[in-house]
Amino acid sequence: MRDIISKILAYLLRSKSRSIMIRDLTELFANNKGVANTNKKGEELFLQKWRVLDKKVSPMAYRFYSNYIGEDANIVPPDVARQYIEPILNQGENTKFYNDKNSFGVFIAPEDMPKTLFRSIGYKLYDGEYNAVTLDNFHNCFDGVDQVIVKPAKELGGRGITFFERKNGALVDSNNVPLSIEYLEKGYKTDYLVQECFVQSEYMSQFNPTSVNTIRVNTYRDVKTGEIHVLGAALRIGAKGSKVDNATSGGVIVGIDDNGKLGRQTYDKYGRAYAVYNDIDFAHEEFVIPNFEGVKNFAIKISKRLPHMRLFALDIVLDQTNTPKLIEVNSENFSVKFLQLTKQPVFGEFTDDIIKYCVEHKQYLNTGLCRIVRK
Repeated sequence: MRDIISKILAYLLRSKSRSIMIRDLTELFANNKGVANTNKKGEELFLQKWRVLDKKVSPMAYRFYSNYIGEDANIVPPDVARQYIEPILNQGENTKFYNDKNSFGVFIAPEDMPKTLFRSIGYKLYDGEYNAVTLDNFHNCFDGVDQVIVKPAKELGGRGITFFERKNGALVDSNNVPLSIEYLEKGYKTDYLVQECFVQSEYMSQFNPTSVNTIRVNTYRDVKTGEIHVLGAALRIGAKGSKVDNATSGGVIVGIDDNGKLGRQTYDKYGRAYAVYNDIDFAHEEFVIPNFEGVKNFAIKISKRLPHMRLFALDIVLDQTNTPKLIEVNSENFSVKFLQLTKQPVFGEFTDDIIKYCVEHKQYLNTGLCRIVRK
């Protein structure tokens, strides 16, 4: 009986995921008047490839992303990625742990991340090294620190963050409300962390000095060999004056080729292209991410620390010496849009292997009932 209930719940969750992805694709078409949701050359080959895994696959992804990538049957349908590929390659019982920012310090070296000063885990209070903190020594966690950021530990996409800056001896938010346990419990309740604000490199700051501009690197653990591959990368840039680089907050993405060179256009969350953004002319200026080989090696190193997972979307920043640091691990919502908007077909040469693996391991679909579905 329990197995039957699990299968029903898994089916309902996949159906909801499909409807969300189709809604997102509909929104992309609505905001790109020059892109028509009509049959495109090569569509039948696309459907033939993906129907092996999902008989109900929508052609909408091909119709939209082929405008960026060209005729390529390996274009990944986000509805299939969310319903099948992610829950099979990244099994649900592990994603809760790996998506919790308060877990990072357990399996990632402190020097590979911005410094964490304070944590709340299950209503228990800790410092950055997981030592217990009492109400009396709360403020000692922030001695000598002038700027901090508060993040929900289990939220993705930069939601719910708050910045504090020291004024007249106290750390205060944008409304001059002091940082306190009461403030945090009211706004976050539990499962959050406070980090020292990260100072990015001068090179990265040129794109927008008010936000920390992150490099989204997608990696994949090979289903045949177990080797970690870098699939692609994109730079996220915050809007002028914004403190965050998320596309949902007006930011854009720019593709990065294998040598670290930026693309000639930026893209907003709807896939609309802008050659000039933040007064920077990407079409006529050449930008190369410094130490990009180091960024890729760092992404591989971090991915190896997550042995239960096969798909990773890592948010990486460069410090003042252009040394990479990890901001976030995303093992859900695998950035299909980021890569395909920037002319990268996500899995490329590994596509057929992944489809075959997912067909052979569909039993894992019933283990992911606790996965977060984006609202």
